[in-house]
Amino acid sequence: MVDNLKTINATYKGDRLATDDNYSYFERSPSPFPSSEQMVYDTGEDLKSKIKEIINQNKFRN
Repeated sequence: MVDNLKTINATYKGDRLATDDNYSYFERSPSPFPSSEQMVYDTGEDLKSKIKEIINQNKFRN
């Protein structure tokens, strides 16, 4: 899913104690960017579930 691309990390210069206590992005490392094949697969799975949902919500005539 596209949510895999949402990663947040941070670096700092200076006094780390000056940030909020609940700011946890410093401990995170960057996530590797997914391969083209993985993005195509994830998109296909997402589209498949959305099409199934549309078909289930709509009644089609025979």
